[in-house]
Amino acid sequence: MTRIPHPKRRRKRKPFSFPTCRLREIERTIPTRDFDQIKAVLPEVAVTYRVIIAHRWCGGVGEDEVQDRMQQWCTRMRIKFSNEEIAEAINQAERRKHLAPAERLAEILGLEYCERQALAINTIGAIDMTKRQRTIERKKRKRERDRIRAAIKRRKRNTPSRSEWLADHHHARTKPWALAGISRRTWYRRRAKMTASNGTGGSGTGWSHPHRSLPSDTPVPKGNLKPLAPSIGEAVLALAGEIGAIEQAVSVGGRFSTRRKNSRAA
Repeated sequence: MTRIPHPKRRRKRKPFSFPTCRLREIERTIPTRDFDQIKAVLPEVAVTYRVIIAHRWCGGVGEDEVQDRMQQWCTRMRIKFSNEEIAEAINQAERRKHLAPAERLAEILGLEYCERQALAINTIGAIDMTKRQRTIERKKRKRERDRIRAAIKRRKRNTPSRSEWLADHHHARTKPWALAGISRRTWYRRRAKMTASNGTGGSGTGWSHPHRSLPSDTPVPKGNLKPLAPSIGEAVLALAGEIGAIEQAVSVGGRFSTRRKNSRAA
């Protein structure tokens, strides 16, 4: 009776196997290789099967089992080799203990970098590019992918990029406070006062001023006092009248309560 897996239960992913990955990548290169290259890579396929079988069964590997695997592989890849050629490849594989290096296998297959990228091969090298050069190219591609991913996220959040922010806030790049010989905070504070006195409300400084300063709030040097505007003067007079009325009412109420206390005491 077959057990039906639960629909919400995910199947456990198999662990990564380097020999299996190497074998699948060799299979991807077979349709574009000639007969001599395929024959030269047969010992590598035999070594790969020996490593896979030894790792799976944790013991010795029989020659007949490797022979059967090689024949099945040739049938699946639609390649015709005689039993003698397959046996010779297995004998060559028995003399080796490890898989071939990536650069050596690339020389056997004659694999170039452009074809390597087109076939998505990672465990086999390239004949026209060294490992260091491939590492540099891989890092360049990763930086480009990260840049594209960051641009997509920025577009979703609707936030400007670094170059756009610097174009709008060029002071962060030119640093005029260094030329003036003052700190950055002092420079922005003085700029905010200047913009507030001009009535711009601190625009262009990268942050919004908490309120627009009134003409009476701006610092005025001594000896050059200016009269208040009519609207502001009227508002100040009205506020002063209200404050005076409140103080008078409070004082009258205090005297009345004092008289009542004295009359009760008498």
